[in-house]
Amino acid sequence: NEDFEILENPQPILRNLLPKLSPQKLHLIAEKIEAWKVNLISPQAALMSSEGEWQTTAATVYQRYQEYLREHNLMDFDDLIYHTAKLLEDSELLKEYASKFAWVFVDELQDFNPGQYKIVQLLASYHKRVFLTGDEDQSIYEWRGAHPEYVFQAAKDFSNIQTFILTQNFRVPHGIWRLAENLITKNKSHKPKPIILLKEEIRNVEMFRGDNELDEAYLLTKLIRQLIEKEKKSYSDIAVLYRLNSQSRIYEEGLLKEKIPYSVIGSEKFYEREEVKYLVDFLKAVQKKESKSALPTIAWLLDTKSENFKIVNHKIQWRTKPKNRKAIDFLKAVELIWNEGAELKVAELLELILKSSGYLDQLKKDGSWSAQARRQNLQELLRTAKDFSLSELNLFL
Repeated sequence: NEDFEILENPQPILRNLLPKLSPQKLHLIAEKIEAWKVNLISPQAALMSSEGEWQTTAATVYQRYQEYLREHNLMDFDDLIYHTAKLLEDSELLKEYASKFAWVFVDELQDFNPGQYKIVQLLASYHKRVFLTGDEDQSIYEWRGAHPEYVFQAAKDFSNIQTFILTQNFRVPHGIWRLAENLITKNKSHKPKPIILLKEEIRNVEMFRGDNELDEAYLLTKLIRQLIEKEKKSYSDIAVLYRLNSQSRIYEEGLLKEKIPYSVIGSEKFYEREEVKYLVDFLKAVQKKESKSALPTIAWLLDTKSENFKIVNHKIQWRTKPKNRKAIDFLKAVELIWNEGAELKVAELLELILKSSGYLDQLKKDGSWSAQARRQNLQELLRTAKDFSLSELNLFL
């Protein structure tokens, strides 16, 4: 009904429907269901067109998944597009909603999937007033069902449409443009455009290939010093782009070592991120042999309150004994660390508490983008710690 709720992550429901399936296969089924939905294929149609055991299994799960959503008054994000497109196929509904818009404006057409494109077609069919912008060379979502060819297809699908090619580029220097153009022309479907570059700066792009990430960090700090000292730039003139949140760690350490001020945009600094900070705090407690200082991390990993237990002589005492077997095993592992952990490496210690607490498994099962980012941050922390023994913990910290 109209009070439906939006489901942000389908993984837990799919896992309940298929408890014995591996996380990898579950992920593949979730991707297949998403592909069917963005192509406006119903569970029934998916089942009828399935070929082979794998597709039949995925289509059957799709049907059961949709039945579950309907029974519990839920829709996932793909449903919002799917059902909107299906509803607008009703002529009366289409008239009611299309009449509310004098124009339909579309941006980033190259990243539209079939469901989104269908909605635009239906709405524009009523008054035939549509304005589209897009660039097939800038498509980045084909892996999620986008069709960059809609940029060309629109000229056929919308009557009396006029095409304007924007030829003036005011942002990109010549060097970067030449490199990009050289790559883009390798794409067989690429259609050349006459581009006029308005930015006067002419500088060749330099490519650096380091042996490892330490080389990258060294180059970064060296280039920043050159910009500051030789070209008289200010720190606020400089930006560093990286692909994954977890990659900021090596650059941050390089900048700190060289006493170069910085801030991280869109996220916390690496060692201030929740999962990293809690584990580092735990390591500090181990280093100082202050087991009580580890209580906040233990409580965080178990998703409970630190008031539920106390530590006496490195032994954990519960005020209310947990029913969860995982929690009991974890606390035994923590006691082992306090009493017999000297032979462990720092990374082994961290792995022990992450696995015994079930926190890593929890992140794997979650499947959300935030859970994936947390896992990447933890993997980066483990990678950094792998060469340090506990006797060298002070060096690591």
